[in-house]
Amino acid sequence: MKETLKRKEALMKLLPTDNDNLPPRTMKDSFVTAIIPLKSNLMVRERYVNPDGNLRIGRFLEEMDFFSVYCCFKHILNPKSVGHQSPYSVVTAFVDNIYITNDKMKNYEDVRLSGHLTYTGASSMEVCIVADQKDCRGVYQKCIEAIFLLVARDAMNRGSARINPLVAETPEEQEFLTKGKTRQQVRKIGEEENIVKKPPTEEERKIIHDRFIEKSNISETLPLSTTKMSDSVLKTVFICQPQYRNGYNKIFGGYLMRMAYELALTNTFIYGYYHYR
Repeated sequence: MKETLKRKEALMKLLPTDNDNLPPRTMKDSFVTAIIPLKSNLMVRERYVNPDGNLRIGRFLEEMDFFSVYCCFKHILNPKSVGHQSPYSVVTAFVDNIYITNDKMKNYEDVRLSGHLTYTGASSMEVCIVADQKDCRGVYQKCIEAIFLLVARDAMNRGSARINPLVAETPEEQEFLTKGKTRQQVRKIGEEENIVKKPPTEEERKIIHDRFIEKSNISETLPLSTTKMSDSVLKTVFICQPQYRNGYNKIFGGYLMRMAYELALTNTFIYGYYHYR
């Protein structure tokens, strides 16, 4: 443990002190693509197929989260650390948006993952990851798209670490940057409106009170077409095994995303059982 801390402390000296030391990077610098061989590798396919024979969306979200971190490390170019171990740690802050355009992906066709940075701040990085698959014509069609926001931290996790600025080389890339900047502005507004920082307005208080009264007056005997939310409650607890830990010995974010998605899927099964039995 002492040796690990000493090594991380030494890496702190390799971090840049200002943006002048960090050359601008383009989107192609962080672009990565990879194939998940569902068509040719039955063992790989088994990891992605659910009991119905459909592909597990949660599994792809897990892979996409891991993929986004890799894109970030490809983007970061610190001249002081070339030839040395990276002094950076990259962690997922949150997933901004997830778009599922095809939830009936074929389990017998390969899936392609691709992604690149779309916006950067002083230490934050927005990454767009896409999972697509060939259709009957052999043309790739988008199935899942997710926007991840990640942050760079120093090796000791004491604070943020500066990263390279992102520049656009084409009109298409400029559009990516513009949309990324807009999303960042929306995120900042959301932070300012967070209930931790800002109390509910009078209108919001009235809505909360009305919902409370409405719930209090619900009859114990419900119509046949109605189901209580409490009938679909489901919880799970799991230990962070070493296999699923990140650089801070916490549960890896992608693993949490998969578990959360599949728990939500189980909730829908429970609801369907009570509602349609």
